[in-house]
Amino acid sequence: MILVSIVGFISPLDDRYYEELRDYAAAVSEAAFTKYRLRVEVLYLNFLVNLLSRVGLAKPLTDDERERLLSLGFSEDDYGKFKELEGKLGHDVKAIEYLLREKLGGIGLGGIAHLTHLGLTSEDVNNLALGILVRVATYNYLMPELTGLLSTMIALMERYAGLPMLGRTHGQPATPTTLGKEIAYHACRLTYWLSVITDIKLQGKVSGATGSMASFPMISRDIDWIEELSRFVRELGFELAIVTTQVLPPDSLTHLLTSIGLMSQALINLAQDLWMYNMLGYIHVRGKPIGSSTMPHKVNPVDLENAEGNLKLGSSILMEISRHIQVSRLQRDLSDSTIKRNIGLGIAT
Repeated sequence: MILVSIVGFISPLDDRYYEELRDYAAAVSEAAFTKYRLRVEVLYLNFLVNLLSRVGLAKPLTDDERERLLSLGFSEDDYGKFKELEGKLGHDVKAIEYLLREKLGGIGLGGIAHLTHLGLTSEDVNNLALGILVRVATYNYLMPELTGLLSTMIALMERYAGLPMLGRTHGQPATPTTLGKEIAYHACRLTYWLSVITDIKLQGKVSGATGSMASFPMISRDIDWIEELSRFVRELGFELAIVTTQVLPPDSLTHLLTSIGLMSQALINLAQDLWMYNMLGYIHVRGKPIGSSTMPHKVNPVDLENAEGNLKLGSSILMEISRHIQVSRLQRDLSDSTIKRNIGLGIAT
């Protein structure tokens, strides 16, 4: 008898497709988002101590202290502690602040723990951490897969550039074309979207609870906070959003997500065309050894069909996220928070 342990998963990305997405999942999970937020807090603390030491409000860090601070990691045990703190406090960023203070004490830096999160609002941390997560998802995982697909398409279009094929317009026989030319059409579309996505620069901000930087002059009036905080944001690789509310203006993120969503629609076109060429007998797409429980002789183009379905779902998720985050009531409402937590899911799908 074979015993199977059944574990409950809500998303097929956590089960059926998990082996293909294991590394990606670890990079965009809720735990990863927490890790990125802790990292932003660490970098900000280093920035703040250095800044305050210049005006005599803090003791400068030694090289050894700075190395210990910047080397702070984030483990599974830390995530467990974070969840416990979040349960008690009812606030995720506050839990990260408490966790960091505890970790600072553990490495002999308790003397600067009181400066953790000073001047910040939660969204200052969240927008930068989410930007890091989105960059990782897009440029470390999505773009390499897409450039690999493009390389395959280029090889196929060159190989079959001269292979004649009956064209179809409105589904009816038309003038001749070549298989290579039709693949080149889709390759050019993908190239266009890759260039659009690559050119998008995500914005970031550190501007306080209503975007007015009101808390920072209370720390010191001898610091040009606009200049210094702008430098901090830019050094994290983001373009500074000059005027904000409590939340970062959504437009650069919306531009990126909608571009990925629209590119997905172009890839749906590719999947559907290949499916029909396979149906017409122009090409032969390999499928699973058994294509049907009752008709085992069939070889179904399941990869194309799965690609089409997943691309439709992923595009829908990203387009809906983009639509929703375009509006935030007055200086802040929280409806975007739960929405944004599904960005990794949309890109993965």
